[in-house]
Amino acid sequence: MVQTFVAAYAQPPPHQDGFYPKEAVMAAVEECMRKQADALLHSLDGIGGRLSQLELYCYKLERSIGELRSDVMDYHSESTTNFRCIDKNLGQVRPRVPSPCILDPGVHHLASGVLLVC
Repeated sequence: MVQTFVAAYAQPPPHQDGFYPKEAVMAAVEECMRKQADALLHSLDGIGGRLSQLELYCYKLERSIGELRSDVMDYHSESTTNFRCIDKNLGQVRPRVPSPCILDPGVHHLASGVLLVC
């Protein structure tokens, strides 16, 4: 770092006591800190941009999931309505089977409602 300091600031070699002037050291530290701060701000700007993109992607994903959920609920509701309608229609068409206590002994009753006579 000493060579970089001397090359960058064209400072004379250290005083006879082996130290650089205080002003030169302070200037070198301030310049180094400025460069580091600039690099950090540049990195933070990049991170901020990526976070904005991520926020937008998350918003779009949440919206898509909401639409999918709504579509599934609509489909489920429609299916339930259709099932109830079919069940109602089958109830109207299905032949009525007499209760087991009044069955004729000569007639075989099947679960499907069809009667077989022996």
